[in-house]
Amino acid sequence: MIRHGLSGIRDINTAELNAHTAYYQSLRTVSGPVKNNSQVAEILNWQGEIVYSFNQSFGGLTNDEQSYISAVKTGVLAACNADLTDVQSLLANGTLQMTDDERLERLSKIHAAMQEKYEFTRSFCNSVKLLAAQRQQSINETQTLKSLYETP
Repeated sequence: MIRHGLSGIRDINTAELNAHTAYYQSLRTVSGPVKNNSQVAEILNWQGEIVYSFNQSFGGLTNDEQSYISAVKTGVLAACNADLTDVQSLLANGTLQMTDDERLERLSKIHAAMQEKYEFTRSFCNSVKLLAAQRQQSINETQTLKSLYETP
């Protein structure tokens, strides 16, 4: 009787250990709904748009302004790369131990951060293009006025 009781306890403990092990292993596996979430595609698309925006030529600006644009670009792209690294870790099996809800919550935070960087980049680059266009227009107007008022 005692022998059967001890082996029964061992069997229960083994079954419980196996259940816990299976549960914790499942936390290391990324499910389809997380991997196929539309936010992942948007994050990757925004990253491409950010890179494209900063790779435009911004002519007609001073060296200091070009340096400033370059520094902003470096900072934004570094932050984007950190977000992409987080997404990669989030979507890779065996790297993080999280439930699907935790993964989706984390993905939403990364999505919001990348969207903010995308919107900032669009606004910043549009402002730089506007400044460059205004400078070019001013140069053109100055040249026109000189040609009109120059005496031969």
